[in-house]
Amino acid sequence: MNEILSGPKNAPIWLVPAGAVISFLGALCGIGGGLFVVPLLYYLRAFPMRSAVATSVVHVLLTALFATGAELVQSENALHWGLVGALGTGAVLGAELGYRVSKRLDPFWLKSIFALVAIAAGSRILHEEWVGRGVYGTGDATTVVEWGTLLLAFVIGALGATLTPLLGLGGGLVFVPALHLSLPEIDYNTVRACSLAVVTISSARSTWLYAREGAIHTRSAWWLGVGAALGALFGVLAVHQPDGRWLHGSRIALGFILFYVALRFALEARAARRSAV
Repeated sequence: MNEILSGPKNAPIWLVPAGAVISFLGALCGIGGGLFVVPLLYYLRAFPMRSAVATSVVHVLLTALFATGAELVQSENALHWGLVGALGTGAVLGAELGYRVSKRLDPFWLKSIFALVAIAAGSRILHEEWVGRGVYGTGDATTVVEWGTLLLAFVIGALGATLTPLLGLGGGLVFVPALHLSLPEIDYNTVRACSLAVVTISSARSTWLYAREGAIHTRSAWWLGVGAALGALFGVLAVHQPDGRWLHGSRIALGFILFYVALRFALEARAARRSAV
């Protein structure tokens, strides 16, 4: 049963550069990259969907883990532990809530609403980058965060983790734009780093559950993991370059990723509605 679930027996070495590119982008934007790994395994490698998701979670875990580790050794790391704690606590509670309500909500309306929100968030981020000249919060990892800010981070963590099982997204794709747009006093680089730290926690739990089930394709996870380690390390080094070029580029990339997510969910919602008629 597990062999059928886990997909093909071989694992091509080109998964290493593919995993590195996806992880590099994930480290830049503060997301895990499962949004790209799942279709890569499902469409190009003909994995069963559950195995594609399970193997992708390993890549997400290693991306977040190595990115957070690389962040910690930076002389001016962008991690704010108060923000990580508030976001992570909300995410732990939200994940449980999302699991309980996942079978009670109509995916058509959920995906339709999220598509509209993603378009709005992506448009605002790109507008700020190109029209507002990329001016974002003036804070950094040493900024004193007030209780109200931590409470909002807790709510965003809970909401993001609730949506994760409902939409099949990693929490980072909700955490980063939500924190970035609602907490302008927090520097974008801090938001990015804190999101990846929290993704480490959530993806570790999912990896353990999928491993126990036998749904992870070990060979593919290994090659993707090697790429994830390399991509995450270089991604963190890139955003810490003094000229800030890569950091600005990461915001542009996030804006376009949100457009991609919106288009994907809009098409899925349309297909679901047609099949229901």
